[in-house]
Amino acid sequence: MLWGVLIQNNMETLNFKQKVDFKQGEVYSVCLRGARRYSKGADFDLYLYSRDVETPEIGNIISQKQFRFCDLNESHCVDNYDDLAKTIDGLKDAMNNCYDDFELNEIVTILRFVVV
Repeated sequence: MLWGVLIQNNMETLNFKQKVDFKQGEVYSVCLRGARRYSKGADFDLYLYSRDVETPEIGNIISQKQFRFCDLNESHCVDNYDDLAKTIDGLKDAMNNCYDDFELNEIVTILRFVVV
């Protein structure tokens, strides 16, 4: 999953632990621990770095919503960037693998974005 969020040139940076083959024009989502808020840039919003990739993809935020994890349903993860996390059970496993102390009643942010 993710291992860091930084701000560069008024664009947010998402760093993914695994290699992700982002495709231009495709919509993806990511589940982030905690209530987060991302700023929309003038032209573009996100730098998307995946493992072993030096040049980031660029993304624009479609939506960002906060939920208790236990209130999520399948529609919240069908476009997850990780194929293993496109179901609630898969997303739960991914969150537990990422965070040893993850609990189902925690607030998470579902960030949905398009690769441009």
